Amino acid sequence: MTAPDDAVLRRVRNLWETVSGAAVTFPPPGSPAAVVTSSGSGLCPPGWVGIVALGRSAIVTAPDTAVARTLRQAFSTLPADALTCAGPVRSVLPVAEVLGPATLAYVTDDAFRPVPYEGGVERLSAEHPA
Repeated sequence: MTAPDDAVLRRVRNLWETVSGAAVTFPPPGSPAAVVTSSGSGLCPPGWVGIVALGRSAIVTAPDTAVARTLRQAFSTLPADALTCAGPVRSVLPVAEVLGPATLAYVTDDAFRPVPYEGGVERLSAEHPA
């Protein structure tokens, strides 16, 4: 029988693999990241590198084959959890800009317990202050 955490991890990995826009799967934990070319990746803005690390495993999307080749070489010695930290990535690549990391939490339907919220929703203006 599969543990609930394993089932959630499998579902979440499948989601991120689909969002990557490429034929990619998370490698076994502890393996080098799976790096693929995906100019239409949903993991990141166009032209950027997208990285998702889950359970000691990571997938990486690159905007073109040359960048993918560079990433495979650079990331071959870094553990998956280091790929979402700017310091270790900067130690192997010249990084111009970083968005994230984002920390997400996933839970099974039966374990989710919503917290009652009576407040309103704060709306932010799309305009930037001058």
